Amino acid sequence: MNKFSLLAAIALCVSLSLNAANANSSQSDQITQSDIATLTKAAEMGNAESQHALGMCYLFGEGVVKDNRQGIYWLEKAANQGFAEAQCDLGMCYVDGVGVEHDYAKAFALFEKAANQGYRIALYDMGLCYVNGYGVKKNGGKAFYYFDKAAQQGLKEGQYNLGVCYDNGIGVKKDAKKAAYWYSKSAEQGFPDAQYDLAVCYDDGEGVKQDAAKAVYWYEKAAQQGHSDAQYDLGVCYEEGSGVEKDYLKAAYWYEKAAEQGDDSAMFNLGMLYYNGRGVAVDYDKAFRLYEKAAKNDLADAQYSLALCYDDGYGTKQSVEKAAYWYGRAAQLGHPDAQYDLACCYEEGAGVAQSYENAAYWYKKAAEQDDESAQYNLANLYFNGQGVSQDYDKAFSLFEKAAKKGHAKAQCNLGVCYERGNGVAQDAKQAVYWYETAAKNGNTVAQYNLGYCYDAGFGVTRDLEKAAYWYEKAANNGYAKAQFCIGDCYLHGEGVAKDVKKAKYWFEKSAAQNYSKAIEALKKLK
Repeated sequence: MNKFSLLAAIALCVSLSLNAANANSSQSDQITQSDIATLTKAAEMGNAESQHALGMCYLFGEGVVKDNRQGIYWLEKAANQGFAEAQCDLGMCYVDGVGVEHDYAKAFALFEKAANQGYRIALYDMGLCYVNGYGVKKNGGKAFYYFDKAAQQGLKEGQYNLGVCYDNGIGVKKDAKKAAYWYSKSAEQGFPDAQYDLAVCYDDGEGVKQDAAKAVYWYEKAAQQGHSDAQYDLGVCYEEGSGVEKDYLKAAYWYEKAAEQGDDSAMFNLGMLYYNGRGVAVDYDKAFRLYEKAAKNDLADAQYSLALCYDDGYGTKQSVEKAAYWYGRAAQLGHPDAQYDLACCYEEGAGVAQSYENAAYWYKKAAEQDDESAQYNLANLYFNGQGVSQDYDKAFSLFEKAAKKGHAKAQCNLGVCYERGNGVAQDAKQAVYWYETAAKNGNTVAQYNLGYCYDAGFGVTRDLEKAAYWYEKAANNGYAKAQFCIGDCYLHGEGVAKDVKKAKYWFEKSAAQNYSKAIEALKKLK
């Protein structure tokens, strides 16, 4: 849940609805012809308030046939008499090109006249002009000044944007506490953007003491008003149990609300709930469609999940070509898992032409993001000189990085490097250390290699019991060499009690995998 400023995206048209509402606040819901006649008579007699009201009636078609030219005529009459509301609304007409040519400079001049009279909506509009550079050069300090003036008069939009100024250091030194203060002032008046940003403050502990429950409270306030980001974050709260009891059904509800407004992250998260059957019945088709919608809008997580659906045939017909395509799309956006899986596609020739060079390229991209599997696979390419020039030093370095993260195969191969002196000085004790580490992590090859080290006394004191122990571990995991070795231990009673039947059992297991030494051993037993 990341906070962001809406200030740069605020359009001046926000104030049009404010001014229109203000202009119509004294009018009844149904304006009659008699009302229009009364307004017209007063307007013609020079009453500025009536001229303004009549102009707004013509602009919005209230009680009369909509007529922008007549609307502008009466607004100009009122504005020329210095009526602030008319000046502000006429300014908005120049912003939107309603009844007049679009002209920010004229709009600014009109806003300024109304602002000089202390009209709070005009003060707010002046702030917007300065922050966005509408009709005047951008000036953060002046934007802050006017937002502050509007906020002090209790205008919720001005209070919100004043909070944004403090939050982002626009025209004033950053101050998270003051930002949260003004967000709260606006939020308490029901402004959804402020409610959302205040929720984020509580979520992240910015300017206020961190309080997940209060964050949920304000997310819900904004969400109920249709704020899509709040709906999404409220869904996250319910999914994760942050500030509220975990509830996948409610999470799905709010994700769906946000998804209906085109929120890509909500589509993806809702897709995940359908995929995993959390709060909703498992539905791979719905999950696929949701992933697809979000993926087309360049959401990397959705692109990666869509690729997995194509790879495994969930919710769609299996297609390794389409899987590779979407891995590629997500990989280009920096998704490490997608980069790794795309590299695997190139290494194996799955859905794309086989290419060790391309595999190495994408493994490297994922490895740079600390993906240990990518580090391990890239190390193997360097070790074997596939797609890159053979380089034992780079292979060792990458094996070591992955090994220290707990990657068992990398730990085993690091042991091999120490045993052979590839990319590092030969060191039998270090070889044993890494074989043992990998063996305890369940790596079969390492279990065999460790057994061999104890058998041969390589890097450790020779210990046939330990050798047999590790051979049998690897043998139980199906490793043919280990099956032969433990069979040989039973045959000769080395490290275990002599047992010809067990020896034959293991030789047969190994021979079934066409291990030549086991085949020869069985012949000798007959």
